[in-house]
This record gives sequence, C-alpha cells and structure tokens, in this order.
Amino acid sequence: HHPKDYARNRAPGMLLQNKAHYATYFGKKFEYIHGIQMLPLSPALMLARSPNFNKLEWSEILCNLPLALTDRWTSVLLTGNP
Repeated sequence: HHPKDYARNRAPGMLLQNKAHYATYFGKKFEYIHGIQMLPLSPALMLARSPNFNKLEWSEILCNLPLALTDRWTSVLLTGNP
C-alpha cells in the first residue's frame, strides 16, 4: 500500500530505489507516463493490469487526455487499457 499522493496517479513514471517520479526520462506527458507502463503490448499485460485497475485509470486520468489519432501513444493507451 502506498501513500495517497503516490497512489492517486495510478502509475509511477519512474520507480527508483527510494523515490517515485510522475514523469519519464523522455517527458512528463500523461500519455508517456501511463503508456510506458503498458508496454510491451501483449496478452500477458492482462496479468499485471486488472479490469478494475483499467477502469479506474481510464475514468480518472486517461479519458481526459486529448488523444489525437496521429499520436502514436493513442494506440498504446487504447490497446493497453481495454
């Protein structure tokens, strides 16, 4: 169980030995932070991400993003969060 401020984001971008950052090494966009947690896209992803987690992440964070059809992260977010 994690502190509220940590858990409310649903996914850390970078989880280090003694801290977590809500960012990635290549940017701070929500698409990057949540999308990188879904890679590689494979059937095994459903073993790590429960349907309940997917619903919460989508309804609290991802549904509010401006997902453009030309952005490669859109396909990752839609495929990795059924």
